[in-house]
Amino acid sequence: MDSGNENYVLVNETALKKLGFHNPAEAISQAIQVERGNIVQIIGVVEDFVEHRHIVTTRATVIRCIPKNLKYMNIKLNPITEKEGIEFLKKTWRTLFPRKVFEYKFYRDDLKEEKMRFELPLKMTGFIALLAILLNSLGFLGIAMYEASTKIKEIGIRKVVGASEFQIIKVLSKGYAKLFIFAMIIAAPIAWFANSSLLQNVANKEEFGLTEVFVGTLIIFMIGAVTILSQTVKASLANPVDSLKYE
Repeated sequence: MDSGNENYVLVNETALKKLGFHNPAEAISQAIQVERGNIVQIIGVVEDFVEHRHIVTTRATVIRCIPKNLKYMNIKLNPITEKEGIEFLKKTWRTLFPRKVFEYKFYRDDLKEEKMRFELPLKMTGFIALLAILLNSLGFLGIAMYEASTKIKEIGIRKVVGASEFQIIKVLSKGYAKLFIFAMIIAAPIAWFANSSLLQNVANKEEFGLTEVFVGTLIIFMIGAVTILSQTVKASLANPVDSLKYE
């Protein structure tokens, strides 16, 4: 392989912008300085791509051919003739390097493995979050049942003096609404910051903003509301005579 190729490089679109060029035409044939003060010439611009197996954002990349550092080659095969292509590579390899074993692997397998390692912690986090929501709902249910049982006499008196079911539900739920709002004021910013920090270096990510936080908060609120209302409505519909008799 001609060592003169070391004097020429390809750059990706991110590197193009960081070098101050507005388009590929401006960059072609321009000289730049790379490692150890070497001066090289840009001969082409490629689209941005994920440089490593790790799912990270695209970085400024300079592609340079240094023969002594070559360890493997990336070859794009036609999916339709993939098997034939591999056999051709094996045959060519045996011709050029008969004493060395031909080894290969697919980049898609590396990406799949990397994706699994990335998704496993997310699935575990999702399971823990679901478990926390379930425990929280059970806690709310227990508190609501206890609160309703301790206010049986108050509910009966309010109904006797003319309070409607809606007014009783409002009185019983008021404290929970304040508690929920206070909890969301603390939890929502933390959830937004944690997710944004996790995704900031991920390539091809879904945006996580205020809309997602609002939808998540709304879902949690609905779960909590259904849990609380299941007891407050039951208490408001109770016969006041039975309530007073119980007390």
